[in-house]
Amino acid sequence: MVLVTGASGLVGMELVHQLLRDGRHVRVLIHKKDLPVQHPFLSKVRGDLLDVVALEEADRKSTRLNSSHRT
Repeated sequence: MVLVTGASGLVGMELVHQLLRDGRHVRVLIHKKDLPVQHPFLSKVRGDLLDVVALEEADRKSTRLNSSHRT
């Protein structure tokens, strides 16, 4: 499973779509905006990069961290 942060942004959303097209299981950390994508291989965790509990939940069983978060 791949963990993607910043998935509601332009680059992050494209990354999620590409990973799903490639048959990868994807978990996204959602901060403010929801991700308007539904897929059997997609799971969503609501949280913030500064929220340790949310990060631990999002990172559970993830094999890679891909961040497209921009400041």
